[in-house]
Amino acid sequence: LREFYNNKVSEIKESLNKLIPNINDKTTQIKLNEVVSLIKEIDKSSKISNDDVVNLLHYYSLIEELTNIK
Repeated sequence: LREFYNNKVSEIKESLNKLIPNINDKTTQIKLNEVVSLIKEIDKSSKISNDDVVNLLHYYSLIEELTNIK
């Protein structure tokens, strides 16, 4: 599960980094860069909690919103 989670985190970071240049508002770009920097993979000593899974869903929701803005 940890490996799956970390793979998804990498995918989310890539997707957000690709979408950031398409955003016209500089403030939103800065905030999205901060979001990308705050997304962390889970190390081997930590357990994945429900909050981690919910965060993944929120990130996917954000990506969906950003792609609809285009």
